Amino acid sequence: RELEMDFAKDRYGICPMVQSQQKLDRALVRVQDLTPEKAEQQIWVRARIHTSRAKGKRLLTITQAHLLLEVLVRFYYILTKESIIDVEAVVKKVEQKIESCSQQDVELHVERIFVISQSEARLPLQLEDAVRPEGEGDEEGRATVNQDTRLDNRVIDLRTTTSQAIFRLQSGVCQLFRDTLINKGFVEIQTPKIISAASEGGANVFTVSYFKTSAYLAQSPQLYKQMCICADFDKVFCVGPVSVPHPETIIDSRLWPRKHLATVFICLSVERSPSPVSPLCQYADQDILQGMIHFVLCVTDLEKIKAYIDSFRYGAPPHAGGGIGLERVTMLYLGLHNVRQTSMFPRDPKRLTP
Repeated sequence: RELEMDFAKDRYGICPMVQSQQKLDRALVRVQDLTPEKAEQQIWVRARIHTSRAKGKRLLTITQAHLLLEVLVRFYYILTKESIIDVEAVVKKVEQKIESCSQQDVELHVERIFVISQSEARLPLQLEDAVRPEGEGDEEGRATVNQDTRLDNRVIDLRTTTSQAIFRLQSGVCQLFRDTLINKGFVEIQTPKIISAASEGGANVFTVSYFKTSAYLAQSPQLYKQMCICADFDKVFCVGPVSVPHPETIIDSRLWPRKHLATVFICLSVERSPSPVSPLCQYADQDILQGMIHFVLCVTDLEKIKAYIDSFRYGAPPHAGGGIGLERVTMLYLGLHNVRQTSMFPRDPKRLTP
């Protein structure tokens, strides 16, 4: 036993924190690139421990970017689930497909294994429970995880295959918006998120202390989009958070305050035309006037929006625009029942963390 331990002692362990003191000389391979073509090659992989169990030899399932791979370990070592490990191993073809893994045609036979970041042994929720929809496991006695527990421990919940799929798709939707608008000649802009006056008017705004005065969290980039149109950018859009405390009804009839949701906003110049191309552009010049009058009536101190008003004094092209809630688009597209499921770190009247 002592000889076996001496033989194995340099083959496993917990690595100290690097703290930028050194750079490990390891060419790490992505799990998605481990195919039968790499059979018999010796490689390094960095991944997270998904499951760990004894099956003759020690059997691990590791995960990397929601992909699963089976790993055989020749020596016993205490490895906690969700820990980050570096594995030096030989890629082996398998005779029978591993149905429980995304990489079904290969497995790794470990030569060396080191813990890069060790997870606590007791987790606030189990990923296999979090994957099950609420209520689904009750009849068979399997546990499920309620929404509050998920959101309280969002970093772990985001590791589930469901959450990974939701937010990777959402990223693709956002990229599609960007690509489509840029290909149509739009210019992406970034607008201030702290402003001197409520951008939508009314009293329901978030007020913040700003040095020796007060400011507001922007409810919309509308003012700055319009100012950019007046600055001859022709067609503009921005993607960013908005802060709107007004509750609105969603499809499950629950009230949800639209706070800090990423939104795609567009604004474009339009011609005066007897045949408008869409209702959005119809009577664009009248819309500008009505929108400006509505906004000005809601602002008591016009000096705070002087730059906005002045932009219309120096020649303002007729224009129109709109906004699209990214989280809500994702929710509706996937047929989900609550927008919190498509908001990575949601905020509501009772939740300010994580």
